[in-house]
Amino acid sequence: MGGLGLAVFNVAQDCSMRRIRGRCREKVGNFECNNCPHYIGRYADIEPRQMELYMYQSDVEAKKLLRSNESSMRIARTTNIGIWLMYLFVFLLISGCVWTLTEPGYGTVGNSWLGRLKQDVSTPRNVVIPNLSPHQNIQATLQAVARDLNNKVDVNKDGLINCIDAAVLFYKYYPVKSDVCILVNKNDKTEMHHLFNGVLIDGVWRAIEPQGTWRYHSSYFMRDIWGNQYDSTLNKDVTNEYSRFAR
Repeated sequence: MGGLGLAVFNVAQDCSMRRIRGRCREKVGNFECNNCPHYIGRYADIEPRQMELYMYQSDVEAKKLLRSNESSMRIARTTNIGIWLMYLFVFLLISGCVWTLTEPGYGTVGNSWLGRLKQDVSTPRNVVIPNLSPHQNIQATLQAVARDLNNKVDVNKDGLINCIDAAVLFYKYYPVKSDVCILVNKNDKTEMHHLFNGVLIDGVWRAIEPQGTWRYHSSYFMRDIWGNQYDSTLNKDVTNEYSRFAR
């Protein structure tokens, strides 16, 4: 195709594109086309039948070009979505690793500023339990302890979340300090070495299991949970030793 023919075809393509996209609603060859810069009749002397055939070919090529462009755009959009999903996956993976490795007390990483920030964010603030009946106080305190244990609150910074943390937290949150203590029971025969709490109920000190095991029983009393493994005569009050961690 010569230079003039290529130029005329380009004009025809513009005309086809405008009509396909709805920017022009005139039929090719109408009187209004004489003033349109996209009408090939202004630039070449073409018979009506040849004009019709020329524009038909131009319309076919224009539609092919549009389909090709739309396909390329869909591929580009799909590729961009895939890239962003990959970035999101990598971000979530790294965030999960960082969150896990910054567990308070998890080596030097957990003691970093990010680990301390995580503990500050995760740890419930200003937990206030109203002084109600002893049983209501116990239930509310157990809920606060469970929340802290789920957030990996390590009261003595030994890198473990265990009965020490549960007993200290129970002592910390129980609203009547004169009616609560921290107890230890060490029984070589049953291999029990456990920290828990004592609560004054109706004038009698009762042993309470503050760790998560109480949730799987109908009772929170040590005797009901541990059975014969627990010997109450071996209980020892260690409140003075462990209450310093209740801050």
